[in-house]
Amino acid sequence: MQIKTRFALALIAIAMLCASSLAQENTADDWYKKGRDLAKNGSYEEAVIAYNRAIELEPNNATFYTAIVPNLNMLALTTNNQSKRNESLEAIDKALEIDPKNPVAWEQKGSMIYYQTKRYNESLEAYDKAIENIDSYSQDGHSQTEFLSYIWTSKSISLWQLMRYNESLEAVDEAVQIDPAGNYDAWVFKGELLASLGRYNESLQAFEGAAATETASSQPEINPLPWQLKAMFSCRWVDMKRPIGFTKK
Repeated sequence: MQIKTRFALALIAIAMLCASSLAQENTADDWYKKGRDLAKNGSYEEAVIAYNRAIELEPNNATFYTAIVPNLNMLALTTNNQSKRNESLEAIDKALEIDPKNPVAWEQKGSMIYYQTKRYNESLEAYDKAIENIDSYSQDGHSQTEFLSYIWTSKSISLWQLMRYNESLEAVDEAVQIDPAGNYDAWVFKGELLASLGRYNESLQAFEGAAATETASSQPEINPLPWQLKAMFSCRWVDMKRPIGFTKK
């Protein structure tokens, strides 16, 4: 009996050593990919752990910090945990400290300002920084075109909040021109904005544009409250951001 027990304990010890060895062999990029896969499955807490392991191995990689942000945001949203929001802000600031021209970090900063402080002028400044540095965009998932279109949509909504309606319309027009076949949310917001301005025929045309997009069949019923659209499509971007905050394929 004692021999069997000792043998079993020895096997457990060997297994633990093997697991430890394998864990040590994982590179920062391995942990990053694990985090991305976990995020796609909705395992946000586990994704945060994986991204933190990547950060431990490569603390000066801005991509790892921007990757962890949407997962922290989702945890903050689902648990109402302010500390997760604080961690998210710290990650964004760290990404910008490492790479001041990182468009993903600037977009995330704009969205955090929009949601957390309602300082819409400051969110516009961050979105403009993201647009200005879009050539530095290099992230898996959405193309640069899709991401740029998304930023213009976010900018349009901030302008709408400031009651700068003509500028808001110009921004959302830019969004749909950049990605007419893919940005369902921009078309919907454009339709809502035009309707609020009493331009109903143009509004209907915008909704037809939304219906013609590649993703229209998988979208929920159009929400008649434009200020709620920001939260709706930000959650869709959680892969990237999908999220933000907006989603990686």
